[in-house]
Amino acid sequence: MQAEIIQKIKRIRLEKGISLQEMADRLNIDLSAYLRLESGKTCTWGKYLEDLLLIFELSPEDFFKGIGKKKFFFKRKNSFAKISYVENLHAEYKKKVEQIEFLYQESLKDKDAIIEMLKSKLKNKDDN
Repeated sequence: MQAEIIQKIKRIRLEKGISLQEMADRLNIDLSAYLRLESGKTCTWGKYLEDLLLIFELSPEDFFKGIGKKKFFFKRKNSFAKISYVENLHAEYKKKVEQIEFLYQESLKDKDAIIEMLKSKLKNKDDN
């Protein structure tokens, strides 16, 4: 996914006719730092995401549209079979977030039950 994002940054920059130096200047970084970003030698694009969206005049939704769908070629008897699109990674991440949210809610319930049990024990101790 990193590679797709970096390729998209480069593609949009070229489409908008923005030079490498101009991008570096707009991001307030030196040219060598921007070259590392756009070549994929560093994964700092996230640090500059808000600025990139402003420079490109894009919403986050528009920028990330299509990212996460990868094309894979499968060989079958020395010829390429049909292109298979892998489901967008967003669905996978969404499922994981839902699982984490569920576990968090269950932990909150457990915490509340433990608090009530301890309150009850303290009350019983005070009553004795």
